[in-house]
Amino acid sequence: MKRFLQRFALLLVVVLCALASKPSAQIQDTPELPGTYAVSGTSPEGKPYTGMADIVAVSGGRFLVRWVFPATDGDPEKDVQVLGIGIVVNGALSVAYFSGVPAVAVYTVEKANPLTLSGRWAVMVPQADAIYTEQMVKVPADHPPAAAPKKKAKSEATTQA
Repeated sequence: MKRFLQRFALLLVVVLCALASKPSAQIQDTPELPGTYAVSGTSPEGKPYTGMADIVAVSGGRFLVRWVFPATDGDPEKDVQVLGIGIVVNGALSVAYFSGVPAVAVYTVEKANPLTLSGRWAVMVPQADAIYTEQMVKVPADHPPAAAPKKKAKSEATTQA
């Protein structure tokens, strides 16, 4: 546990130093950032994963990020959702989130067409002793947002019991 806390403190210091290293660092308004994104990356187990993410602008230059990862058995009731809060500083979107353990992701905002976020992320667990990669590619505005797990209708839930 002591090693875990030392690594978390070190990660926090590195992130804060990176943000403070440029005296001109400032939070940036990035109006093209909000939208729905196709997500792909590599898990701590070394396996590829895919999902969707929504980025929503909130007040004060902050962004709410919601990832949705489909269940491996295809059951939308078991989809995994992760919520985070982020800011853009010096062209990078930094997002803190909690998915059972503290985690952080930092994405370079590539103003290509479509808008692409190339990121690196880390979680604070001894078994995930590395930094992983993830990419988000913005989908067209008419694409539906990332799906949330659906609740079963009361009548459906009682008939299955």
